[in-house]
Amino acid sequence: MTNVRGRLVNIDRLNMWKPTGKVIFFDDFEEGAVTDRYVSSGTTAFDSSVNIEGSQSCKLTTGGTGGDAASITLFLGKVVTSNIWAVSVKWCGGYAYTNIRGMEVTINYYTGAVKRTYGIKWIGETATVDTKAWYYWNGSGAYAAITGGSQSIYTHASNWCFHHLKFSVDLSSDLWYKKLYADDLDINLEALSYVGQTAADTSTAPHLEFMIQATTEGDAALPVYLDDLIITSHEG
Repeated sequence: MTNVRGRLVNIDRLNMWKPTGKVIFFDDFEEGAVTDRYVSSGTTAFDSSVNIEGSQSCKLTTGGTGGDAASITLFLGKVVTSNIWAVSVKWCGGYAYTNIRGMEVTINYYTGAVKRTYGIKWIGETATVDTKAWYYWNGSGAYAAITGGSQSIYTHASNWCFHHLKFSVDLSSDLWYKKLYADDLDINLEALSYVGQTAADTSTAPHLEFMIQATTEGDAALPVYLDDLIITSHEG
């Protein structure tokens, strides 16, 4: 960091949308390169042509065939005892919604004994059927519709509109989803009794993985821009 005090003030300011929890990790994609801190798939790069804060965003570009994806994954140790964690990110779809099969955020928590998986996904269109709704990764290992999760999201090939997304989970054996915030959508997932998936895994040492992935629906490369990624713990 070239200006520690300035960056800390910026983190506090950018966390003002749904400002709960303690910041564990923050990235405004202003410094370095994708491979400095993420494992990626598809085509990924820090990009100065589209952004909402600062001068850069992180651009994910899928392949040109329906079902192709691009992603970044962050690996972190579970550095605090709190089990209530959240992911917050701003994102912009660079194509019509009909070309977005999925914009998703996944959390994998390896305890040393099991792997716990949680995921939130917005689907624009699948197989020419308008969906425009949020889904969650359930205990059976599949995406299921969220009650009250229908949401039209504005995406465009040249009108850059960033959207806000935050969701929180309980990493304990209860596996509860907690909250979903997507622009003006506010859903108490815990009240709906949604839980994630667990699977035995004794060979992987304890750690957390946070993946953000975009998947194209049509036969065209889909660009998605990310900004202001924030990981928090001690969520309410």
